Amino acid sequence: MKRTALLALAVLPFLFTSCEESDLLYILNPDGSGRVTNRERILASQLDIYGKEALQGLAISTLAQFVLRSKGVDAWEKVSYTLAENGDVIVEATALFPDLGKLELATTASTPPLATGLKFDRGGEGRPASIQLRSPISSMPQQEKSEGPPPDAETVAKEIEKTRGNWEQAEENIRPSFGNKRSKVTFHIGGEISSFSNFKKDAKNQVSLEITAPQMIDSLEKVILDDQLAREVLETGGKIMANDGAPPIKPDTFNRLSFGEAKPIRVEFKPGGAIFDYPGAVEAAKANPSELLGQVQKLIESP
Repeated sequence: MKRTALLALAVLPFLFTSCEESDLLYILNPDGSGRVTNRERILASQLDIYGKEALQGLAISTLAQFVLRSKGVDAWEKVSYTLAENGDVIVEATALFPDLGKLELATTASTPPLATGLKFDRGGEGRPASIQLRSPISSMPQQEKSEGPPPDAETVAKEIEKTRGNWEQAEENIRPSFGNKRSKVTFHIGGEISSFSNFKKDAKNQVSLEITAPQMIDSLEKVILDDQLAREVLETGGKIMANDGAPPIKPDTFNRLSFGEAKPIRVEFKPGGAIFDYPGAVEAAKANPSELLGQVQKLIESP
């Protein structure tokens, strides 16, 4: 791969992962309790892992990381895995949590940019309940701020020209490298949605958000090719293509480029009735743990 391609790869590090697909489905009661199912498809071949026994080991160790590293979980309702015919490993884990605002869900995928930093507000008098996600650009490693004075207009113009030349050379290598990796998060909410931004509304009480590798690359390209956006980045002393972190793009600007609106990723809703009996679900999960969950817990407890 050409050096310029490697530089561009550095601004999209969370897409460079062995996880091809990641889906998070939240079933949320209005009090903040709920269940979340994390499903990931892992490209085992990228990890040089082959053979049924080795793939099973990868699946169980991945599930163990989900259980070990997640915080704010009362019980695990289900853990499972499937070995696909093409050699991929599909892992799935469902967690029961008492408070969405305190949940820290572990994952091997690039989904943390969609789930990390999640804010939940139960609402109150005159205030709707809400869920807000961090912009993916805010979850990426950030470039160090330049200590010197901002570059002048001539320097910025030359840097834009140089960056566009590098991009023209690098793009043909970048897109195949990332393929069609994707991450999706869905919220099924105990209440009626009153407003939302950047989410897609799937039903009166459900929204989702999906981000793909091509979509991320398109957003970067829009910055490179737009004079005003490119200047905004470069005038801060930052770079659009760099090896030390993401370009300093404003979160709302990134959201507009990727999802359509220069607003936070947010949904507001009027709380309704509980979708399911949370205490009963926790009790049932603890009383009837699966055999696979037992294997996962043994792996966690082993020295």
